[in-house]
Amino acid sequence: MNVLQLLKERIEDELHKKNKPRTVVFWYDEQGEHTVESLKEELADQPIHVRTLTRNNFFSLKIEIETEKKDESFLIYANFAKPEKEKIICLIWSCTVQNLKQIQRLYLQNSYK
Repeated sequence: MNVLQLLKERIEDELHKKNKPRTVVFWYDEQGEHTVESLKEELADQPIHVRTLTRNNFFSLKIEIETEKKDESFLIYANFAKPEKEKIICLIWSCTVQNLKQIQRLYLQNSYK
């Protein structure tokens, strides 16, 4: 059984067998064998958004998943190995710091409307 078939089964299991309203699946592809476009094509029959995780988009993905589309399912694809726990914390911190100016700018724009 290939990886894409396993992903489909995991998504179906989460949404249908476990009767969850949504699911968020993370896939770390150490070999980087796929692209978001190919995954979208392969998973077109699944009710799921496919997104790429990078060093610079963690925070924006978090906002999309937890606030903008909190009732929808996601496959988060990373074309690198799963980082160690300590590196994940550093990644989150780095992304948060990088986006702090953007957050401040959005806050200021909205507070003066």
